[in-house]
Amino acid sequence: MGEERYQKLIDLGVAIRQQTTISPVKPQVEIKVQDQLKLDEVSDYSFASLNRNTTQLQQQLHQTIAHLNTVNLSDLDENLLIKNQFEFTNQANELNKESQPITTDLFDNLSLSQEYYLSLPEELWQHHLTIVAGDTELHPYERRSGSGGLNKMLVVGLANIQAIRRSHSTKVLLSAPINLNTAENAFVHTLDHLVECFNQSLLTHTPSLARTYPLGFSIVSLQNQHINGFWFGQKDKNRQALTAIAKESNTVHLPEKIHLLVADTDEKKGTDILAGARALQYFCEWDSEENCLLADTPRQRVALLFNPCREQQNHGGIGNQGTKKQLDILQKIVCNKINLLDKQLQICKDLDDAIGIIKSYRRQVLTAWHHHLQLISEFDDFLVMVKNLVLIIQELSSLSKHQINTREFLQATLANYASDYSEEGKCVQELLDIYLNQQNLMAVIAKIDQFQEYYQFSEGLGEGGQRALRCLKLLHKFETFLLATDNQTVLNYLAKLDPNLDNYLPSALRKKLSEHKIHLNLLGIWGIDLKVYSPQQCLELAISYGQYYNHQSQDLRIAFLQEPLIVYH
Repeated sequence: MGEERYQKLIDLGVAIRQQTTISPVKPQVEIKVQDQLKLDEVSDYSFASLNRNTTQLQQQLHQTIAHLNTVNLSDLDENLLIKNQFEFTNQANELNKESQPITTDLFDNLSLSQEYYLSLPEELWQHHLTIVAGDTELHPYERRSGSGGLNKMLVVGLANIQAIRRSHSTKVLLSAPINLNTAENAFVHTLDHLVECFNQSLLTHTPSLARTYPLGFSIVSLQNQHINGFWFGQKDKNRQALTAIAKESNTVHLPEKIHLLVADTDEKKGTDILAGARALQYFCEWDSEENCLLADTPRQRVALLFNPCREQQNHGGIGNQGTKKQLDILQKIVCNKINLLDKQLQICKDLDDAIGIIKSYRRQVLTAWHHHLQLISEFDDFLVMVKNLVLIIQELSSLSKHQINTREFLQATLANYASDYSEEGKCVQELLDIYLNQQNLMAVIAKIDQFQEYYQFSEGLGEGGQRALRCLKLLHKFETFLLATDNQTVLNYLAKLDPNLDNYLPSALRKKLSEHKIHLNLLGIWGIDLKVYSPQQCLELAISYGQYYNHQSQDLRIAFLQEPLIVYH
């Protein structure tokens, strides 16, 4: 609201309530809702998608698991065995029809839908009319109507962590890339469904003073700070005209693919590391096979971000609670890998060997972090999937070949997601231990039932944790990420998150790095102190990395990005 407007409202005696997901306005009203995700919209590699495959036994006895297809995996998750898909084939001659009643029971146990509670402040039921006000700007996930708006402000801005957990999960936010021609997606459908559940409760809950659904008021303003349009109504999708205005003003053509992207932080988002990387995320989202923006280089691409990271309440500018928690996990994974690669670096003969080793370990780090984020975000779906696999194994007891395939897949799945980085990862390790040591499938199911009861209200990625997915995408697109800031707390954190590996190299190679004005680390994240380096010197450092990693290119193409844009090639 701004300090002046806030003070005027206080002077008028207007009651102002402020909340975060961690500290909601109480008392709350709970609404029981059910997941309504469209599976064809979520990530093909989510646990929900794999659950769909396990339940598609086609309601026939003679169909069973045959084998796992081999798929080409990206550098980001090439070790992600869970990405392989099930294939069901006709095995009519191998099954006896007498076992049909047993298999029919199996279908009764396979499940995808899950119920949870949407909680909102009780005050919403204590007024005749609720008006939700906000602005409209580009949003990386809510393609239909831009950021803000009626639905997002209600069931994300005012809702509990359970609603945020499901609308900001990996299966939703890591699904298909942004497409200009796509008006809706899983994120939008999730918000629409939650708002519909809320609206029905608002008019039927007793006691309630509400006489109509909430109304939304949104404006769109561009660089001139003038209002370019506004919307007032009940249906948030009708706000699309405002998004069209924002899209028209913020769509640009990139004439050539680039090696180096230099980005500024838009004014309102320079609070912490990843909040300020929003424009970079947009660029990463727009880059695709159909709209290729980044140069196809066998080496590395570079991003330079100028970001003040000025919000001290966000752990000194690092990030809020959820963001910091997931970055700390990334740091632990990096530390574990450095302990493994140091001896390999000490015997390297040239820089190409060293870079190759680091790239291999980097890929393992990002895969492990992806596993962690996916597991804590979709843990309920993971447990359902594992339980379904165990039930299928039980039904395949007479078919040793197919049971072996399924057992191998189950063991690989548990091994991939077991870790000591989170309580969920430790649970998966416990399931793996039971499976390997006891060889008792019923004991595995019993433990899954116990976990499902205990973790049904888990926080997932936590408040702000979805920004870790922004970091994951950024590191996947740019092998070198330079952050220029004068925030010493952030600089110290980045140095700890991704330590300098130069000292692990032989002295001759360290000398070569110095000549090229570059350093080596595992993730490629570097903090640049703006109290020591000018913006021009920061750019020169970024160019040094770009020139070394793309020395075979005729020229180094650089793009400058000042705000989130829709970019097409």
